[in-house]
Amino acid sequence: MNRFIDAVLIAGVDYGVIPHCNKPTLLKSGAEKILNYLGLIARTEISPFTDSDFCSLL
Repeated sequence: MNRFIDAVLIAGVDYGVIPHCNKPTLLKSGAEKILNYLGLIARTEISPFTDSDFCSLL
């Protein structure tokens, strides 16, 4: 798995540092590449909630 990550994932495209965070984070494109490597399929669900709905919970 480490060889796959080093060979296939691209810094700034598949993973990167998000503002206000110190560690690199896996981004959507990187997650999709790992799913394909493992033979899995991504499923998405459309939510009726908006960002403001979640902000009120904090």
